[in-house]
Amino acid sequence: MQDYIKQNDKIDIKTIFIPQNRITISFPYTKFHTNLFGCGSNEKQSLGCGGDREAKYEKPQECLGLDDCKNIIDFKFGYFHTFVQSSDNNIFTCGNDSGSSFKVPSEYSSFNLNTHFQDIAQNEGGAKGIWVNNYNASILLTQENNLYGCGMNFEYCLTNAIGPQTVSIPFKLLEIKLKVQEISCGFKSSFFLLEDGTAYTCGSNSYNQCGSCDNCPSYQNYFHLFPPKGKIY
Repeated sequence: MQDYIKQNDKIDIKTIFIPQNRITISFPYTKFHTNLFGCGSNEKQSLGCGGDREAKYEKPQECLGLDDCKNIIDFKFGYFHTFVQSSDNNIFTCGNDSGSSFKVPSEYSSFNLNTHFQDIAQNEGGAKGIWVNNYNASILLTQENNLYGCGMNFEYCLTNAIGPQTVSIPFKLLEIKLKVQEISCGFKSSFFLLEDGTAYTCGSNSYNQCGSCDNCPSYQNYFHLFPPKGKIY
């Protein structure tokens, strides 16, 4: 990697991420556009470079399908899929469909807008943010402050709305009147911080990470306050 950077001294590295067993780096070419390069494992097309789905790249490969993407403001990684959010609030996706809301179940070898998440975002003013956990569950927050989830609802990390199963069509997670300030996804649990300082959580509680009592179930299959009483600030 360092040798590649030295050979391309005009490249300005914006950020580096190491998700699971692969590495993806962001190279801004101009202030209006950002290119992505990735190396490591391309298992199930998770790098979006259009190459062999079983390849392990020693040298960075350019991620494909982002020609129409304006400046990248965020990207998130699931276990076998990747999301890119652009400054015009579009969501580009590549990899395996296990948690990424593809319209046709498959694998996208390059970044693509043909997903249910993208349709929902466009109908609600664009994407405000997107989050994933390492169990292939994905959460979309729209500009209208609505939350949608899809993927593997393992131990109800996306609530009990549909049971512990894999969901390919995103569904609304939570009816809330206050704005969501921040979302964080753990291994099998999810947390939602609202603008008034209250927080909600759901999913695995095997180590009491959801802030509930010792005799509570090992998972929380509904949204509840974290901590159970009061605000966190």
